[in-house]
Amino acid sequence: MHPEHEQSRQDCWNDMGVWGRSLPRCEKLKEVSHCRNCLVYIRAGRRKLDDPVADDYDIDWAQTWMQTEDHEDATGRGDLGLLVFRLHDEYFALPVTQVDEILPVKQPSPLPHRNPDILLGLTQVRGELCLHISLSGLLGMPRIELDTANSNILLLHARPCGHPVVFAVHQVSGVHYCYRHALQPVPDSLPALQRQLSLGLCMLTTGQGRHHACVLDTDRWSELGEWIR
Repeated sequence: MHPEHEQSRQDCWNDMGVWGRSLPRCEKLKEVSHCRNCLVYIRAGRRKLDDPVADDYDIDWAQTWMQTEDHEDATGRGDLGLLVFRLHDEYFALPVTQVDEILPVKQPSPLPHRNPDILLGLTQVRGELCLHISLSGLLGMPRIELDTANSNILLLHARPCGHPVVFAVHQVSGVHYCYRHALQPVPDSLPALQRQLSLGLCMLTTGQGRHHACVLDTDRWSELGEWIR
């Protein structure tokens, strides 16, 4: 989005971005994949930090948390926004609220005396060291070979070990929506740990056709510190 449009659309991420329902979607999503990677969102966040805190700030937040959320809407687009990505030939997804950034792939610096099948090492993101895990190893899949031209790493919002966490994927497919109550149960044929880390399965349409995607949930990754030892 051009700077001259910022003033007239201060919160475009809530309108045509990943948290919005308006059509058409923002054309910048094809380039940045998530609003958190867009300069408009980043600049708005910096401006927000400079705003004075209102006197009734704490009261407003108390009332907000007391309200019951109703995500059903008239658009039929669903109440669950998912960032869909591919590992090998399988599709996975995370709620968009659980991913902070999509970054170019980086080779991690290995750590000794740790489980190398899951913890690949440390990766620096803007001066902060992040645990670089192998999601494919965590899910019992073949190890991913990083392709610096096409692969990405995802920076998670949650810090299950008290440290920021990144992992590499073969391809980011974009944001899709579904209804949470429409998620299908994870089949018993999947590895036990993958079933433990998943919310369910959703059906989605990509450029390669229709696929089932396994929806992961980083809120269930509280034991990650034990898995990487």
